[in-house]
Amino acid sequence: MTEQRRRRAILAVCFLGLAFEGYDLVVYGTVLPQLISSDDWNMGPTQAGLIGTVTVIGMLIGSIVSGTLADIIGRRALTIASCAWFSTWMLVSSAAPSTQILGATRFLVGLGVGAFVPLVAALAVQCAPEGKGNRYSAIAWSGYPIGGVIAAVIGYFALESLGARFLFALGGLPLLTIVPMMIAQIPKANAYQHSENHPDRRAIRGASSPVAGLFSRGVRVRTVLFGAISASGLILTYGLNTWLPQLMRSNGYELGSAITFLIVLNLGAAVVPPILARRADISGPGIVILCVFLSASVSILALSVPLPILAVYCLVFVAGAGTLGAQLLLPGFVATDYPQDTRVAALSWISCAGRIGALGGPTLIGVLIAGGSSVATNFFVFAAFGLLGAVLTALLIRRRPAITPSSANGAESSSHTSENTRSIHK
Repeated sequence: MTEQRRRRAILAVCFLGLAFEGYDLVVYGTVLPQLISSDDWNMGPTQAGLIGTVTVIGMLIGSIVSGTLADIIGRRALTIASCAWFSTWMLVSSAAPSTQILGATRFLVGLGVGAFVPLVAALAVQCAPEGKGNRYSAIAWSGYPIGGVIAAVIGYFALESLGARFLFALGGLPLLTIVPMMIAQIPKANAYQHSENHPDRRAIRGASSPVAGLFSRGVRVRTVLFGAISASGLILTYGLNTWLPQLMRSNGYELGSAITFLIVLNLGAAVVPPILARRADISGPGIVILCVFLSASVSILALSVPLPILAVYCLVFVAGAGTLGAQLLLPGFVATDYPQDTRVAALSWISCAGRIGALGGPTLIGVLIAGGSSVATNFFVFAAFGLLGAVLTALLIRRRPAITPSSANGAESSSHTSENTRSIHK
């Protein structure tokens, strides 16, 4: 296999893996109206929000322990195992006999997803050709909203006839598809490494560990800002994907029509970010993320007033491009901003910080709905977090990068010429 074909094969595996992660995120929001309205589950808005929250708690724990586990069993093994783990528990959740068991299985799904995401995100950037880190990251992460679109489309056509359990069961497909592909395509010794003596590897080596290096002098404020941006983005991402169908149904739309808004939301995230990633590789990802946050905030705010249906679809599309789009561009920003030694630690950090923010998204909106707040009030809250993400990104742009662009370019060049075969994926 040629080098180019090998890179594309690894990128395809990352894309498909993140597509199933996106499916898992959106499928819960897709089936939520049926779960709440069905007498079989005895579930109200507060309980539904709590199940969304425990899923995110599982993701948070998985993100925290992934770095330690990777050092013990190897990143390749952990990437494969975490994918098998979350798909297995998705399958088990389809047979949950009660709301409590469903919450437990969703927590276990979150553990696997939390460990899987930073590893596969780092792999996508590591296999990128020189100068295309943001592009490869965006292509891989575009699988995330595409998986969400697939979940919403299946829900639109099959939810009323086949039920929520069928949609949960489809989450077990990676066991038969993605896991074998990962075993075949992810190399045991990753060639896309930096030389041990390259300056980039020493840029944040003053600390005793990669995690400590993220909070070393001159880097810590930037690291905190990255985490806060990720938290703001995931509040929007999880909040909208969990509650948008229910909010639109409260606005008078039928269940099928309400689910189409979820499809449009994720289409915006799937179509726009890969296009913007090319601009991010040229002008830098910071200004691009700032713009998409602002566009998301404005479009969500406009959803709070009555508008023609075509205008609503356009606004939801822009909201998806902005909310999920910012989150999909952020890993590429982080991965190209930090050197190889701290890259996975940095991606795990934004994943952990983002999950903390995402804990509040589904729960906050669930509490507001249970308290009788209007649909417009919920959209005001979402718009405020979009504005917060834009402000934090603006502050980040003003600070010095963790590594200089020249160092980053040199690191990419070195990664293609180094003969060092120190393994990342054992």
